[in-house]
Amino acid sequence: MRFIESGPAIPIELLTARDQGEVVFFCGAGVSKPAGLLSFFELTVQVMRKLGVQASSKVGMQMAQAIAKNDPDLAPPFDQVFGQLQRTYTTEKIEKEVTRLLKTPKQAITYNHEVVLRLSKDVRGIPFVVTTNFDHLFERAMPRLRRWFPPMLPIMTGDSFHSGVVYLHGRLGSGRQTEGPSSALVLGSGDFGRAYLADGWATAFFRQLLERKTVVLLGYSAGDPPIRYLLEGLNASTSAKLQPIYAFDRGEENEVHSKWRDLGVSGIPFGDFEDLWGTLEAWAERADDPDGWRAKTLSMANNSPRVLKPYQRGQIAALAATPEGARGFAEANPPPCAEWLCVLDRNIRYSQPFKDGYGDDASEIDPLSEYGLDDDPPRLDGGRSDAGGLDFLGKLPADTDSDIFFRLAGASPKRRGAIPRRLWSLTRWFEAVAHEWIAIWWASRQLNLHPDILWGINRRLTGHGTKFPDNVQRVWNLILEIEEERGIDVHDLGWFDFVALLKRGGWSSAIYRSFEKAVKPRLKVEVSFRSMPLLPMGDGHDSNGKIEELIRFSVHCPSRHNHDIDVPVEALPRLVEIVNRSLERAADLLQDTGRSAAYFHLPAIEPDAGRGERYVPSDGPAELFLWATQLFKRLAESDPPVALAEAAKWPPNDRFFFDKFRLFAWKIDSLFNPDAIAESILALQEDSFWDPYLERDLLHLLRAKWGDFSADQRKAIEDRLCEPPDRFSEDDPTEVERRLRYNIGSRLGWLDQNSCELSQPALSKLAEIRATADWSERSETKADRDMDGRVGWVERRVDPVNLEGVRVSKLIARSIELSGRDQDAFVEYAPFEGVVAERPSFALAALAFEARHQNYPVGHWRQLLSKWPKEASQRATRLCGLRLARLPRQVQFELRAYLTSWIRDHFTGIATSHPDDFYRVWDDVFAALQESGDDATSSGMGELTVGGKIVQRSRRTLDHAINGPIGHLVDALFASIGERKFKKNERISSNVTIRLERSLGSVGEGADHAASLLAQRLNWLYYVDKTWTTKVVVPIFDLCHPLAEAAWNALLFRQRVPQPTELFALLKGQFLRIFDERKEWLSEDRDERHAVAVLIIATYWNKNSGKYISDYECRQALQSVDDIGRQTALWTLHRIIEEGKAWKSFGKRFFATIWPQEARFQTGAASDTMLRIAEDKPDQFPEIVDTIKDFLRPIDHPDMFIFRQRREDEKRGRDSLAKRWPHEVLEVADRIVALKPAYVPHELSALLADIAEADPTLRGTTAWRRLSDLIMR
Repeated sequence: MRFIESGPAIPIELLTARDQGEVVFFCGAGVSKPAGLLSFFELTVQVMRKLGVQASSKVGMQMAQAIAKNDPDLAPPFDQVFGQLQRTYTTEKIEKEVTRLLKTPKQAITYNHEVVLRLSKDVRGIPFVVTTNFDHLFERAMPRLRRWFPPMLPIMTGDSFHSGVVYLHGRLGSGRQTEGPSSALVLGSGDFGRAYLADGWATAFFRQLLERKTVVLLGYSAGDPPIRYLLEGLNASTSAKLQPIYAFDRGEENEVHSKWRDLGVSGIPFGDFEDLWGTLEAWAERADDPDGWRAKTLSMANNSPRVLKPYQRGQIAALAATPEGARGFAEANPPPCAEWLCVLDRNIRYSQPFKDGYGDDASEIDPLSEYGLDDDPPRLDGGRSDAGGLDFLGKLPADTDSDIFFRLAGASPKRRGAIPRRLWSLTRWFEAVAHEWIAIWWASRQLNLHPDILWGINRRLTGHGTKFPDNVQRVWNLILEIEEERGIDVHDLGWFDFVALLKRGGWSSAIYRSFEKAVKPRLKVEVSFRSMPLLPMGDGHDSNGKIEELIRFSVHCPSRHNHDIDVPVEALPRLVEIVNRSLERAADLLQDTGRSAAYFHLPAIEPDAGRGERYVPSDGPAELFLWATQLFKRLAESDPPVALAEAAKWPPNDRFFFDKFRLFAWKIDSLFNPDAIAESILALQEDSFWDPYLERDLLHLLRAKWGDFSADQRKAIEDRLCEPPDRFSEDDPTEVERRLRYNIGSRLGWLDQNSCELSQPALSKLAEIRATADWSERSETKADRDMDGRVGWVERRVDPVNLEGVRVSKLIARSIELSGRDQDAFVEYAPFEGVVAERPSFALAALAFEARHQNYPVGHWRQLLSKWPKEASQRATRLCGLRLARLPRQVQFELRAYLTSWIRDHFTGIATSHPDDFYRVWDDVFAALQESGDDATSSGMGELTVGGKIVQRSRRTLDHAINGPIGHLVDALFASIGERKFKKNERISSNVTIRLERSLGSVGEGADHAASLLAQRLNWLYYVDKTWTTKVVVPIFDLCHPLAEAAWNALLFRQRVPQPTELFALLKGQFLRIFDERKEWLSEDRDERHAVAVLIIATYWNKNSGKYISDYECRQALQSVDDIGRQTALWTLHRIIEEGKAWKSFGKRFFATIWPQEARFQTGAASDTMLRIAEDKPDQFPEIVDTIKDFLRPIDHPDMFIFRQRREDEKRGRDSLAKRWPHEVLEVADRIVALKPAYVPHELSALLADIAEADPTLRGTTAWRRLSDLIMR
């Protein structure tokens, strides 16, 4: 959390520890410097000047450069300097000069010390601080402050409280404590050695302090002598569990974290000292009055989080991260608005950006910008969901009252239990804001709300607290019903359980009950199509009218997953009864869904036999309904009386399912008598009778039964067909009249066309409608279309049969008439393509005729170029090329992709027989592209989008080159050379090289594409034409060359090292510079992987010739890339070891002299890859583990490693690694399973059992006991 916008971010764990009085500040020289005292460097220089240290002396020469440049980083360790001064000038002399120089000024400003003392108070409100400074500024800041100095240091064991200031390195004016040469102040290396190593009293004190308190280092750098001795002494000790250490340090975040992490300390970076002390002062204000600070901060939460700055949102989120702050959320009046859920829920903060609005007015909204916190890491590229950032609705370090993982939503029902105080308080806050629209929206997108949240909502529903508005009451009732019905089958796999039971036991009463459960419909809620809602500021409390916009209820029917069952005849009655009950339940649920019910419709029971496949959701009521009709039809055929009895139970009026079901059932032969059918048709409710989705069923029923109805019954049905409802009477009268005319005419016309004898009045009405000008026969023939959406492949028919006999002058016009898409038939007609394939010369002649009349149908030119047959004669191809060269520039621009690819694929065939024509056309097309501007040479590859958002990637790639017009032309030049084998230094024709050079000067992206394709062929070019390649191609690899990125990208794409060695020597220097000077070229994972793979292979090859990459050069490059790059190095090493059997010759050396040794480079991901190398060499597993073990670090998800150690090699009949090498596997497991893992790996218990079985003595090891303790938690 940040107290001020530009200040350092204080970890929540540290804030909590300070609130509990468990923090001790450990202060160095940087704390006293603002008061006018010297830094350790300045003190050293002043002492040397006072003593007159000669520049030619050893210590003078060691300090010369640092003094000259006034840079302490250039100085040797100051304790060593003072050690030499003590030996040269005596300890007493040095101490005297130090005391004089560090004398506290009378007007010294001690405000910083006062702030530190305020922050160092324990639960009693009494300060306790430790310093390695010698000055008295803490005593000046707080008179009568108790002081401690060696050898009288407080004993930090037991439950006793301590107060005052501890001068760990001595106090000015306190006198020497022992006889002899030792100093009262810890200054020289000898003094540090006694304090931290020989006598060890400073180390013992620090260790005891860390066993009880969290320590904050303030005013130190990571290289200061006190820090070095403190932490080295600590690491050498065998202490009990120690509390965390934090250190404030100025610098960039990554740099600070890295250098302190190596010392076992959590670095807290800051920018300016003003920001640091401003933060500490604000923190002290919180420490002085935590309740007041909490109330002030909570007051900001009454606003939308979007009006606050990220650091302010971070302050409020930090409250929710502690039990006390969360209780403040619950008890605040008024409570923070529900929109804060978007801040507390990491999944919402990191949801994908979306468009707010429509069309050109839509604006890009990024939830991370609207709701993100100041210390949230950026969203990962590619839409990955494994983002960082705290999830305040899940387990946090402050939740020490539970060891299991939990979350207020989304956790498995099996893992639910009592939650910590912090989250329980947040559930009470949620209860208070549950009436707000965004609380409902948040809950509706969760899976498995925690029972405590549901309990709170139920309290509101049953009258506790402020009454819900009616709309909110209805929605929460539905959401609670959904939660109750969801159960544990969140993946909708219950049907498989039923099928398994049926196979085992056959049909029985219990199986029927299981079946009813398996097909029982339930409610489902879905959120808005957008990632999240975003309404005007301050609108968070308004629920009315917002809910329906944000969430949608629907009915879910468990899917059968295309896994049907065989239903015997004897089971049909019970199954039909159960399925019909499920449909009744689905209809009842639909009534409660609101908007979904208004738009609900069913697919056709007997769909059209057209092309394409219709989509029926497997988890919706439609699939259940269609199955119900099939089962009922079988029942009607096998037992009509039972079917009739079942139909009699159907609800009398149901527009969702049973009205359509009746229309289907009435059509079944001999089941219902005609009189009953006619009476029921006339009794259909108006909505169902005129429902367009029931129109097909009704018309087909009338066709089937029309002859069975009496004349009066037919007349009554006709009369109803002639009286459609006027549903939109407010529309334009002309439109209303047209719609009524369509409803009557389409139905009567269809019946007339399907041999249904109509009465004279009906025929007269139909004739009147048919006589209107806008009437179409299609309205009648398509009246029974099934209305179902369909998907499928569109067949492209290019048969030119209908163009046979057409004159050349009419060919294009006639082909246009015959072209187009028949949407219903899923067919697209393109007969001109057929002409091109069969008679290319005739097709070209037709286009030439149009060209003579200044008509250039670009679509037909594209068909000509894309479908030009390979069998076309050279004469036709030559004429086509010459015609293309004469096309207007604008037409050539529009055809650029087709035109240049045609030259590459077809026109190169005449290069040998007609070289002048080939080069003339090439030159003309190239010139056209240059004259048309940058767009003309752009690659045909579009932008990569993920989740609708463009992913920024370099366009200087080989992929872009081979899809660009200039790339096509360059490929055409190489294709024109032919496929014959060239001799070494045979040289390439100047006709080709001069045009290749010209392409390197292309406008727009064209030059990059040319460079990419030349770089791709670099080895071959150097072999065939060494002189030209060295002069023209090699220079573009210079990192300063504008085409260098494109050239290197293409060269490295195939992950092959340039050969021969003399060529590699020309490129080596530039290649290695990429890792330092052009890191942006490696920003995309793919490009970095290519470069690192070449780096490792070239290093491997160096062992033979010494002319490639040395171990030292490779290590430097690996230190420059990111973790993904180093993982690539390991995977490349893995491949070399496997393919070249090179563990002993290269693998072992790699980890000794090539792999970076710094602790910050040893990550969990790298560890996992290293272990793959060991696992794939089972016979050498112990040796490889011994080589890599010091590099291993905890892995986030070690389950796969554990699985692989237990897997037996069945092909070779070998035991698992755990049984073959139990000691090594245990050692690895101890290193890669964290001390406090986020979860216990699934098969860890089984792995330990395998290890113990192979070597029972390992049960007594520390590693085995630690891992076993994790399992027993």
